[in-house]
Amino acid sequence: EVLARVINCQHTPVLNCELCEGFWECMSNATLCQALAVSPEIAKLHISFVQARLPSFSQLVLQRFANLYDPSQPSVRPALQKLMMETMEGTNGGNTDKSEGPFPLSEWLACYLLVCVYLGCSRSRVGGARYSPDLMVDLPSLSDFAQQETKDIVSTPPSVVSAGFTHVGLVRNCQLYTWGYTANGCLGVGPTLTQTMQPMVVPLFPVLGVQVLSVACGKLHTLALTSNGVYAWGSSKYGQLGVGRTGQSVEPRLVERLYNETVVSVMAGQYHSLALSAAGRVYSWGWGVHGQLGHGNVEDYHYPALVQTLTTETIVSLGGGHAHSLMLSASGRVWACGSSVFGQLGTGSNLKSSRPVQVFGLPEKIISISTSYFHNLALASSNRLYTWGSSPQVLRLQAQAQKKARFQFHQQQQAALGRGSGSDDTVVGGESDPGPTEPSEGADGDIEM
Repeated sequence: EVLARVINCQHTPVLNCELCEGFWECMSNATLCQALAVSPEIAKLHISFVQARLPSFSQLVLQRFANLYDPSQPSVRPALQKLMMETMEGTNGGNTDKSEGPFPLSEWLACYLLVCVYLGCSRSRVGGARYSPDLMVDLPSLSDFAQQETKDIVSTPPSVVSAGFTHVGLVRNCQLYTWGYTANGCLGVGPTLTQTMQPMVVPLFPVLGVQVLSVACGKLHTLALTSNGVYAWGSSKYGQLGVGRTGQSVEPRLVERLYNETVVSVMAGQYHSLALSAAGRVYSWGWGVHGQLGHGNVEDYHYPALVQTLTTETIVSLGGGHAHSLMLSASGRVWACGSSVFGQLGTGSNLKSSRPVQVFGLPEKIISISTSYFHNLALASSNRLYTWGSSPQVLRLQAQAQKKARFQFHQQQQAALGRGSGSDDTVVGGESDPGPTEPSEGADGDIEM
């Protein structure tokens, strides 16, 4: 909206293409595609503004605009589908209500073709190829998109409610409601000056005509599985949004690296994210310092990556804890990776593992798993429930008991020394009370005593 106000003012002649390179980089940023798709009037304004200045653009700027207006982008596909459905309803059912205005498809395509023509001319002037048949690809039609949309891609029970550290997500009637703290934009409702919010619909999905199927909340980020793929928003300090190196996003952004996968489930750990495909493949990204991503290293991943170790297994369920991940295979075996300070990997050791390892000690076939913070639960086919790891509440109680015991011991030691010297003024030197030892985050992010 800010850019729309700038380009609609009377001072646009000063925006020289050579002197205002930074401005044109902003105008051609590929992330604007989704914003333009949900705002037809702003899209028309943007298109007319760009078309009027096409002859003066450099080859680099033209290339950026070509990427922005590419109609095959996943970000613009929901707008095209919605336009097609509205056209069909207007023809067959007499529904011609276009209160928000239709998506300017003709103008969008015309601008894209003009940009490509100017880009080709620019390349030919510097000795580039005039025409390359290899760049032509066969794209599916809009009717193909609609047919794909009607297919039921969900083969696992959806997660219709999820709670993060200070926020909640709820799916009802294919719409997503969020509420709680607004830190880092984890509610996905756009910029806000309030610290907390009551339940409200995430506005992007109804505007795009996208149905929400499942939700997962991390500490400061949120994932949503929709009819158009996986969306993420909130904090991306460790790459947990899966959209590249960005600090945060206050509105949902499509995770394009997963667009060609049929994702059936998403899960969020504290600062990392997990996705399960219909083929039983696991993708992970985000915070990886403890190996919780399962890629064999401790690096952060800013884009989804396939967990290669599990490609021989068919995974049917996922779970994300504070710094570990849990996976359930179709054969009933449980796998885990990441931190095991409190035994949450179930290997009998407190050593971390950067690759998924099988959880031993489960004598039965497991049919369901769940995890949070530092503990796990596994439900067997016999209806028995297995647990391992530890919970923050138990750790806190243990720390308080240890603190009380040390304080009592210190008092007894002072009393004994006082009786031995015959004076009540004896001071114990050399050491001091180490203070409370409640669980706290260490330098590596783990909870330490």
